Amino acid sequence: MSQTEALKMISSLGACCFILTGVWFLGVWLKKAFLKVVAVVCAVLILLGIAMSFAMPYWGWNQVDFVTSTPGPARGEKSVVQEFPFFVNQAGIEERVELTPFARWEAQAVGAVAIGMRVTEPGGKVVAEETRVLSNIGGTSWTPLIKDFQATVKGQYQLRLEIPEPVGEVKVRVTDMPL
Repeated sequence: MSQTEALKMISSLGACCFILTGVWFLGVWLKKAFLKVVAVVCAVLILLGIAMSFAMPYWGWNQVDFVTSTPGPARGEKSVVQEFPFFVNQAGIEERVELTPFARWEAQAVGAVAIGMRVTEPGGKVVAEETRVLSNIGGTSWTPLIKDFQATVKGQYQLRLEIPEPVGEVKVRVTDMPL
């Protein structure tokens, strides 16, 4: 958490406490038990939210996935190379790249396809590289290519895909692995 985020959190908490104290005293002044109950319930919910924000990393609930899809080669092309960035929020953790190729439109996935991928860190160093032949699992998709890598630095990584014909689209998902 940065200093700016901490300052925003503390000032928001202070504003909530000020408002809830005002609601409580308004309930006391008007002799309305309902306003006092509302103030107490809101305070408990705020405290529960703060406790959950600290507990989330331990339970793996703070995973932020990068999900996108990228098109395959145009008709008549043998293959296409697609590159796009994704952000890693925490250095030193395991990341997982999952690529699921799909056939064009409503076509069936036929035969095997060789998908290549490479992940480079912000400095340009290659941290993961794999080319794998994926088999047809029936329907419109092939088996997913799953590759784990260690994120060495925080920042913007680059994912490069080599997508062959007859793949129409590749669904991409990058996930933080739980500790």
